[in-house]
Amino acid sequence: MNKTIIILLSLFTLAVAQSKPKIAVYATGAEEQGTNKALETYMLTALVNSGQYQTVERSEEFLAQLAAERSKQHSGAIENEQIKKLGKQFGVDFICIADITPALGSNMVSVRIVDVETAEVVAMGYADSPLKVLPDLTDASLRIVEMMFGMAEQPMQEDIPEPEPEPEPVSPELVFSEPIKPEPKYEPQKSVYNSPTTKETKRFDPSSIYISFYKPSVRSFYDYKGKEVRRNGLSTMIGFEAIENTSLFGIGLFIGGGKLGSDIGEFILGVDLKKVFWFLEEWIAIPVSLGFAWRPQFTDIENSFVATFIDEPKFLQESENYLNKKRTMSRNNFDIIPAIDLQLFIGGNFSLYGGYMYRIIYSDDWSFTYKILGKNYEKGKPGDHFDVPEEFNPLKNSKETVFKLKKPGTLRFGVKFHFN
Repeated sequence: MNKTIIILLSLFTLAVAQSKPKIAVYATGAEEQGTNKALETYMLTALVNSGQYQTVERSEEFLAQLAAERSKQHSGAIENEQIKKLGKQFGVDFICIADITPALGSNMVSVRIVDVETAEVVAMGYADSPLKVLPDLTDASLRIVEMMFGMAEQPMQEDIPEPEPEPEPVSPELVFSEPIKPEPKYEPQKSVYNSPTTKETKRFDPSSIYISFYKPSVRSFYDYKGKEVRRNGLSTMIGFEAIENTSLFGIGLFIGGGKLGSDIGEFILGVDLKKVFWFLEEWIAIPVSLGFAWRPQFTDIENSFVATFIDEPKFLQESENYLNKKRTMSRNNFDIIPAIDLQLFIGGNFSLYGGYMYRIIYSDDWSFTYKILGKNYEKGKPGDHFDVPEEFNPLKNSKETVFKLKKPGTLRFGVKFHFN
């Protein structure tokens, strides 16, 4: 009984298979003959797996004759009447003609299915593909069959035989295979440049032009006045800093000046080395710097005091009005300035910062020039140079402190304008 059922099922399956029309695939247009042959294999597999067709025996002879007829035509096209004649000869009901056409940096794979009996085109489809790897052929074949019939099963890529290259161009051969297990549809890999998770370039460039303000507070003892003096000042610096955007190391130049108290003016010119640390990336940074600066200072001293120490008797021959006036004396300072700031970025190219700086100061003596009465000087020479004794130093034993906290150093704040 069981054997009878099995035989009946086999006969039914055979009858169903025999009822499907037979089809062969002919591909043309690719520069490499192996590409045509591979496309025939993948296209035939997709058509058979769609359930619409079955393969045909003697396909090699049929395709060889078809290629021979094509080569006879000057245009290279295959006439429908030729297809009809050869189809009847070899028992082919339908012929699927696939053509590969390079276009605009890609490839257009166009397919038409021709009824051999009526020479009528019964279905058409197309797909564009780079055709760089074998999965591109699989994907194109499936999309074309789905366009024509609305169904397609994906074959397992590893079970499809690789086409072997032929030494000389010959008529394409049609390879038939049993239906193959489906696999997930091949999806071309997406470019990481279009991925929404790709990290963008930082919005801020740490290089900048800046304006900085600092308010020193200096305590010193004025010997000849016999009292301690506190001077509060305000100085301004304008600078430029170039910071490398990857290592965040850089160098800066600055220039500025201001007043210390009501009687001492100063000028500053320097360079500093910088390192920026991100505390909250793109929002808050901590710049650390080490600066080196030349800072000359200027103040006045009464001529009556000068008369007590200048080694020039003719000074006393000046008029009383002259002796009651003041003259300018100056000194040079050389500063080493470590500093640390907290920097807050606001908007696209703008940041505010504030921080602490400390100055290690190396100072010259105060000095002035004087043209001695009756002495001839070369043109352009301002006069003789005289040093001021330490007792007349207005900044003797000076200490720079943070406001009234008596802590060394000073506070600064400023604004930076960033650029790319």
